[in-house]
Order: sequence, then C-alpha cells, then structure tokens
Amino acid sequence: EGIHARRIADHVRAATFAISDGVRPSNVKQGYVVRKVLRRAMIDRHLLGGDLRTPWLTDLASTVIDAMGGAWPQLVEGGSVIRSTIASEEEEFASTFLGASQRLVEVAETTRARGDQQVRGSDAFLLYDTFGLPLDLQRLLLDEHDLSVDEEAYDAAMSAQRRRSREASKIS
Repeated sequence: EGIHARRIADHVRAATFAISDGVRPSNVKQGYVVRKVLRRAMIDRHLLGGDLRTPWLTDLASTVIDAMGGAWPQLVEGGSVIRSTIASEEEEFASTFLGASQRLVEVAETTRARGDQQVRGSDAFLLYDTFGLPLDLQRLLLDEHDLSVDEEAYDAAMSAQRRRSREASKIS
C-alpha cells in the first residue's frame, strides 16, 4: 500500500508543477507524460480501494500548492488552472476507465473459462483501441487476476491497425 501512496504523491506533485509551467495533459510529448502520471495516480487510488467517480487529485494538488507555493509562487498564481486541468482529466479518465475495467473483467473471466492464463492479443488490442485502456494499465490490472497478455499477438494487431490507418489516409 505504501508504494501506491508514495507514487500518488509524487505523481500529483509532478503534474502540478508541469501544469504550472504550461504543460497540459494530451496525447503528445510532455502532455502525454502529464496525462500518464495523473492516470497512474488514479489507477493507484483504484488499487487502494478508492472510488474514481469522486475526484480527489484536485484536493491533493491544492495541498501541493499550499505546501510549496511560498517557494514557487507560480503554483499559487496558476492554482485555479492547475486544479481545473486536473479535475477535467480526472473526470474524463474516470468514465473511460470504469467502462474499460468492466470490459477487462469480462475478458479475464472469458480467459479463465477457456482455461488460459494469458489474455488474447486481439482482446487486449480491443481494450486499447475501443475502450482506451493502454497495455501497461492492462498488465497492471490483469496482474490482480493473475493473468498476462499475449503481447506478440497484441503487437501484431497494433501493426495491422497502423497499416490500415496508413492505407486509409493515402490520397488517390
């Protein structure tokens, strides 16, 4: 439990400072890192039994701002932007994650019913492509079920999707 709590604290602190420096959660470059650390903190909270439907990283960000705002005034100046950015990310991820985690449980049950210890790569890719659950989070959650992912098949499905995407985007 301690590692989850420490990681949550470190990740919220890092995200708070990055957002105060102008980085916003996104799917590219530094924004991707901020999104990833916030989502990892939310996953850790879930693993500790917390309810993702109740935003709370925003409260932790306020604690960071209060504790460190004297030395870093940009935290206080950007406090409302920091809190609203984190709250928005929490809300978006909670709805995505709750749907994806329900689907992941179904996949885990189907995998066990087949007598397998490894989720099919196509199922893992579907969880990523349709439900937005990245492979690293799938690994983490499937570990709780003592299951793994057929990563070779997942990579093959990902490559096939990229190829289809490139072919669809060619201008005739």
